[in-house]
Amino acid sequence: MKHREASKFLQGFKQAFSAQTVTALGRATGFLKPERKMTPMKMRMSLLSCFAGGQGETLAEFQRSYNALSPTSMVYKPFYNQLSKAGFARFIQALASPVLSTLVVDRLKPARGGY
Repeated sequence: MKHREASKFLQGFKQAFSAQTVTALGRATGFLKPERKMTPMKMRMSLLSCFAGGQGETLAEFQRSYNALSPTSMVYKPFYNQLSKAGFARFIQALASPVLSTLVVDRLKPARGGY
């Protein structure tokens, strides 16, 4: 990857995952109505770490990842209740869509003059 492409990739990544962007998405999608123990930023970090580690098949794995990154742990039932909200699905979709459309799709396009 060329330096200019890497800089563009890094800038897009920083913008998509900034604390302000993630919190605004949480509010806009209904995942974050009143701010509680679980914030959109903490949730984003725990999901990324869980998937990066090759885990993420069960809710318990997500909860363990969240508790490992959070100074205060959350028991299973309240954690499950947050994830069962319709706003959580909208939040994840809104969080992943720009990243997948700008960062990944651009990298999969063929080079000029290539196939």
